[in-house]
Amino acid sequence: MARQQKRRKAGTKWKNLTTWDDHFLRRMLSWVCKEIDYPRLKLTGAEFGNRTNRAYSGRAWYSHRILVRVGPESRFPCNTFVHGDGFSVGKLVDRIEALVKVTAHEVAHLDNERRGNNSRRGSDPWGGSERYTDSMAKQVLIAFRKQRDELVAEWSAKPTRVAKPKISAVEKRANAAFEAEKRWEAKAKRAKTALAKAKKKAAYYRKKYPADMTPA
Repeated sequence: MARQQKRRKAGTKWKNLTTWDDHFLRRMLSWVCKEIDYPRLKLTGAEFGNRTNRAYSGRAWYSHRILVRVGPESRFPCNTFVHGDGFSVGKLVDRIEALVKVTAHEVAHLDNERRGNNSRRGSDPWGGSERYTDSMAKQVLIAFRKQRDELVAEWSAKPTRVAKPKISAVEKRANAAFEAEKRWEAKAKRAKTALAKAKKKAAYYRKKYPADMTPA
């Protein structure tokens, strides 16, 4: 579902109220954006939450922010919306499929706005029609199903953090001294080269213009 909202300058916002870890959702979102060819950094905000009375819901704003909510496992499997021409994304077997489908649908709205797709009718035409965005979401869901095990494992992997070595105050002062030494050595080298050039030029003029012939 797309909703227009006045653009505002703000940093990317993140909110996660689900049982999925942040790193899982961030990786999933980046993968979806890549599948749709939507620039991930253009997204200004993403919120992931839960539903109790429905299997899923979602919303996208003109400010390039999305909201994705997924219901409990008891709501699945479930059928998706059937459009007027009979098209639908089909059955979603579990919560992860719903997560991918809804995220792809909302990101597709943002990509349609970015590309200037005006297939949506009515007074709020931005973001492309629900039928068109569902067709994009279905392609993403198909791609996910083909490599589900690998993707879920990749998204679930714990982030690896490399601990930065601690530097003592003495080491910091020593490193600063070493850097200063390098800078002054470089300056001295440049000064020596410049002095040599100046001496060469001065020698030329002394030879060409003796003391009594030096121009005023």
